[in-house]
Amino acid sequence: HQADIDNVDGIIIQGGDSGLLFTRENNMWLLADLSKPDLKIPADSQRLAQLFVNLVSTHTMIKAGKKDNSNLNTYGLEQNSGTVISIFKDSSEYQRLYFGSTDFAQTHRYFTSLELNSVFLFDSSFENFLSTAVQSWSDPYIISKQLKDEVFQMGEAQSVLRQTKKVENLDKLFELRHGGIGQFPENQAPEFTFEIQMGDKSTITLEISPIYSPEEFKDLKPKLIIS
Repeated sequence: HQADIDNVDGIIIQGGDSGLLFTRENNMWLLADLSKPDLKIPADSQRLAQLFVNLVSTHTMIKAGKKDNSNLNTYGLEQNSGTVISIFKDSSEYQRLYFGSTDFAQTHRYFTSLELNSVFLFDSSFENFLSTAVQSWSDPYIISKQLKDEVFQMGEAQSVLRQTKKVENLDKLFELRHGGIGQFPENQAPEFTFEIQMGDKSTITLEISPIYSPEEFKDLKPKLIIS
C-alpha cells in the first residue's frame, strides 16, 4: 500500500546463487551483495522509486493454477530458477514476491507470493526490476551524485583543501565511475588523497589505491586500456 512505502527499510532481490540487499539508512538507500552485506555503496534511488511505483500500482493477473510444492518448478518459481523480491517494513519481512518463467508468448510471467494459494500469469511490468546485477541498481558514480545533490545537498565543489597529486580539473573527480562493489586493500595506505570542500562547507575525502601490483596487473592481460 502507498502508506507503507515510507516505512520500507529493506529489500532483497535474489535469483539463483546471486542476490542484492538494499537498506535504508539515514534517509539514503545503500546497496550490497547478499554474500557481503557489510560492503555497501549508494543505490540508484530513482530506480528504487520506480520499483515502489510498480509495487503500489494495479496489475493484470490471470490465474494459472494452484500453488503447491510439487509444481513450483513447472512454473520456474523455485529460488534457483526464478527471482524473489522480499520487502521489509520496520525491519520485518512484509511481502515476498516470486517471479518465475515466462509463458509461451513471453508476454506474461508466472507469479505468486508468500500469502497466495495460487499461481498467476503476471503482466510484464516488473521485467526491468528482476536483475541481480549491481550495475543495474547502483549509483554509477564513485562520488554519488544522488547523495551529494539530493540527500545532503552539498552544492558545488569550491576548492581542494588537501591533495597528494595535483588536479587540473576538479570536476573530473566527480565524473569517475565505479565497476561494482570493491574492497579497499587491507593495511595499505592510499596512493592519492583528495579532500574537497563543498558549497555547504562540508568536505569529501577521496582515497585512491591500486588494487593490483604492476606484476599482478600484467597477468590480467586486459583487452583494452584507456589512459
